[in-house]
Amino acid sequence: NNDLWLHDDESTSCSEEAKYDCTDRDDFVNPNRTVSFSTVQIREYNVIVGDNPFCKTGLPLGLGWKYTQGPAMDIDQTTTTTVRRKHYSEYRLCANERKERLLLVSKYALEELDQMEVEFHRERQEAEARKQKDQRRRQKLIMAIMQL
Repeated sequence: NNDLWLHDDESTSCSEEAKYDCTDRDDFVNPNRTVSFSTVQIREYNVIVGDNPFCKTGLPLGLGWKYTQGPAMDIDQTTTTTVRRKHYSEYRLCANERKERLLLVSKYALEELDQMEVEFHRERQEAEARKQKDQRRRQKLIMAIMQL
């Protein structure tokens, strides 16, 4: 577990004990430091079938490794309009919306997505069954140890 301390525009990785070996910690903490940016580039990533185990219905979405790079823009031009931050629930898509999005942007046919969905949930149920079996096994072991 290393913390990162900044000193004179150099990054130094200090271990926990090395942090406290420093005699003058004020050398490492400068509240007047600022960071500024001049340009921003926006990347748009491809949408793929994800692997989120908490997706209870339908197929989960994920971001792939492929992206298109937007042009470099002056940061002041991109922040002139105020955008209302969405509540996290506004980003949630129902199973049908996720499937429609996959059909729209992927190479998969509807039948392939249906088969992937069946397989995804079968694997999820098998993983849950293994988890419950392991929990029962642990409980039996704890009970056996307590009886010693």
